[in-house]
Amino acid sequence: MLIYTSGSTGAPKGAMYPESKVANIWRPAANAHWDESQGVVPSIALSFMPMSHVMGRGILYGALASGGTVNFAARADLSTFLEDLALTRPTQLNFVPRIWDMLFQEYQSRMTHGANEADVLEDMRQNLLGGRYVTALTGSAPISPELKAWV
Repeated sequence: MLIYTSGSTGAPKGAMYPESKVANIWRPAANAHWDESQGVVPSIALSFMPMSHVMGRGILYGALASGGTVNFAARADLSTFLEDLALTRPTQLNFVPRIWDMLFQEYQSRMTHGANEADVLEDMRQNLLGGRYVTALTGSAPISPELKAWV
């Protein structure tokens, strides 16, 4: 499998994955190093990354390999991502820093209206994230220290 990077750490380039690595994506037990709950039960995931990105493929293959369901974001530009997330109610959150940033911005937006922090977080867990996630992972680039403290 040939996967292309976006070039966020330099020039865009391709990375070749041998058959053994691609096969491991399909094996739920091989993914347990990310989280002990990963692949244990069928997952419901929201796919938003391009299939030319290893994480995009990983979300799709990992969920299908566990007998799960994958829903796809309605818009590639992520303009409907928060709505897609609320509709999907995923059990597995596989996000990149950009998505955590979107969630943090939503949190900050809700907090500027004088809301109670505990109420805002509970509402986001139940209504935005769907209230049934089992695992949450961050892939790709590291997240900022500010965002890491919030997550």
